[in-house]
Amino acid sequence: FPNDGRLPPVKTFAVGVGRSDALTIDRLAHFFEDAGKMITRALADSVAVALPTHNLSPIDVQQAFSDSFARHFHGRAALFRSP
Repeated sequence: FPNDGRLPPVKTFAVGVGRSDALTIDRLAHFFEDAGKMITRALADSVAVALPTHNLSPIDVQQAFSDSFARHFHGRAALFRSP
């Protein structure tokens, strides 16, 4: 993104989770675990995660994120989900 050198470069990762209507909490937990490892290897200190999880409970999604992603990534993290 052009910014006239005023902002440091940002690393962007796009990882597919498959069809959103076929997404289960177990697959999501596995995705979070892999993503946490990948972001840690990239030496990122913060991350924002956005997912289409309309067919899953918001509480289950947050729990999977806390259990699986945060176990591997120890920086600042924000989770966004689309309704």
